[in-house]
Amino acid sequence: MAAMSKAATHSRAGGQSFNEVGTIAGLAYVLVCYVGDFERAEGLLQEKLRLAKRYDLIWPFLETYLEFANLFRRQGRYEEARESLEYFLRMTAEGELYRLSISWWLGGGRLNDLTLMARLCARCGDLVAAEAYLNQAHELARGRPPEMSAFELAWAEAGIHLAKAEVGRAEASYRRALDLSPPFIIQRMSHEDEPRAECLLDFGRCLAFRGNRSQAKEVLTAALAIFTNRSMKPLEREAQEALKST
Repeated sequence: MAAMSKAATHSRAGGQSFNEVGTIAGLAYVLVCYVGDFERAEGLLQEKLRLAKRYDLIWPFLETYLEFANLFRRQGRYEEARESLEYFLRMTAEGELYRLSISWWLGGGRLNDLTLMARLCARCGDLVAAEAYLNQAHELARGRPPEMSAFELAWAEAGIHLAKAEVGRAEASYRRALDLSPPFIIQRMSHEDEPRAECLLDFGRCLAFRGNRSQAKEVLTAALAIFTNRSMKPLEREAQEALKST
């Protein structure tokens, strides 16, 4: 962490604005996903936004809204996460490379961002918007290898079913998602186990809501083991809290 902070200072001294915003983004990502220092991460992202605007770095500027969405959802600020991701999706809709991408920094490409948006809208209770974003994701998935999108689509469908109180259908969608493998996303600096573990966490909560406590504990314990192994402190705490309340 200290080395990354030092690198950011060095980049500023050398006037390497593009490298600097990239270093800031990397440090913020670590703070959000692995450390859980959300206050410091938010300050870094505000700084990145300021620098990107100052140096007219269009993609880093827009990308910061995706990173804010990730930060806000980790904090449970789902409406703010939705607003940030909605802005990012709207402003990047015409970008062909991003639109067709599978593995993009922090997002896994537009399809993954659309399915995340569907889950956020479902979490916020806006089922019309959730289904609209999921339909966009299905449309984008046409003609592409199923293994590159099936996991994310099934996970989003599960979240929408759960928001509709269709618990049986939600459980079936979670099970279908977990029978699949998330695409390995190297640019996102994550392993396929990480999105799988987050899906397990959602599934465990679904099972607990349905009253299946023994299986919920089994699923949540599996999620917790991955979070612990990957040193994902924020989600590790969430899994521990879910287990305590089950």
